[in-house]
Amino acid sequence: MSIPVFSLLLLIFLYSKQNTNLVNKSNVVNYQPNTPDTLGQLDIGDTTPPSGLDLSVVTDDSQYYDYVLSSGSSVSYRITKLFIGQPAQEVVGTGTGVIGNGSLSKDGKHIKVNAQIDLTSIKTDSPKRDSDVLKLFKSTLAELTADVDLSNPVTLGDSTTSDVPANFTLNGVTKEITLSVAGQATDKNFTAKGTSKVKLTDFGINPPSLADVFTVSDDITFEFTINGNRTN
Repeated sequence: MSIPVFSLLLLIFLYSKQNTNLVNKSNVVNYQPNTPDTLGQLDIGDTTPPSGLDLSVVTDDSQYYDYVLSSGSSVSYRITKLFIGQPAQEVVGTGTGVIGNGSLSKDGKHIKVNAQIDLTSIKTDSPKRDSDVLKLFKSTLAELTADVDLSNPVTLGDSTTSDVPANFTLNGVTKEITLSVAGQATDKNFTAKGTSKVKLTDFGINPPSLADVFTVSDDITFEFTINGNRTN
């Protein structure tokens, strides 16, 4: 049976219009062919995010200068040794076995420090004394950490001083200490020196002594020198 030409054209028209209505024009990707003014640009329509959707990404790293501790970082201790019938003697030990990292907020108001100290690197003028000192410790690794707001914000390039609370782990015992810190930071590096006096007994260490010969003070002063190079 033959279909009249007019009826056939009408059916094609209706079918094409129905399929066209199924296409969401906002989702069509239109390719514009190469012309002297364009190199095949793609038009993907409006890419504005829906209202109320925040696509911004802010990480802590973008708010901090990050540093890794470098050569020149060191730790030292000072302690008094009393010999019977003799003047007091100050014993000083210094070591460079210090590694770790630190961060300074870009507004200069917050610092983070994590330093590990190899106590076996600390030397005095007596190898025998150094060996005896190490026998006092359950662990030869000490740690200094801080994550605090500064009372005196740091301005890059300027020297600053501040009392900084920190956690100090020695002999496997962690105590909060206060460091008197003086330092300077730039956008490339930083250096800081901190001093704190603590008691050995607070960390479970009995000061060594020898009857009728000498005693060692319970008070010990630690001095930290920390240098860092910028990493971000």
